[in-house]
This record gives sequence, C-alpha cells and structure tokens, in this order.
Amino acid sequence: MAQQKNLRDDAVESGWPAGSQPRAGVSVIIPSHNRPALLQEALSSVLDQTVLPAEIIIVDDASTPPISLPASRNGVSLRLLRHEQKRGGAAAKSTGAQAAQNDPPCQQ
Repeated sequence: MAQQKNLRDDAVESGWPAGSQPRAGVSVIIPSHNRPALLQEALSSVLDQTVLPAEIIIVDDASTPPISLPASRNGVSLRLLRHEQKRGGAAAKSTGAQAAQNDPPCQQ
C-alpha cells in the first residue's frame, strides 16, 4: 500500500519555504463570553495545528471586561468582533460566519 502524504509534505514539494507552515483557505470562528483562559486555550489549539487557517475570528459575546487581542499571532490574522449585548453562542458563531473572508468557515 502506498504511503499517504500529509498537507505539510505537499506544501514543501509545492515550493513552500522550509520552516514555514502551509495555510488552509478557511476561517476559524471562536465565540467567547467571560472565559479568557478558555479563549487562550482555543487559540493555542488552532495555532498548534500542522496547517494554519487564513484567519481566526473571535466573537466577544459581551464579555466584561471586553476581550483584547493583538492583530495577529504566529503570523495568523486575528479578527475581533464584539456583541455589545449578550446574544448567545449561536448568534456569535453566525456573526463570525458572516464576517468570514474565506469559505467555508470552520467553527471551534
């Protein structure tokens, strides 16, 4: 049986510079409400993957205090959207999906 290649092998063979991580054309959406430690854990999990997303969209569902993040982390764009009033996880995911610049969005 032939050995299967992973996306990283394909990216290197396609000319990705050594040491860089290939990117998938997807947006990852992470809703959050008053759970900064879990948000950091979710971000770390996404950024530890072999293939990175094109962008990560964090939807702050009216956290107090509001979430604050850098514009990027490990070279991946972080987009922070905020609901001024709590609307729930489903609405936060929907807000992120509407703002996603890539299709199809993946939800964390």
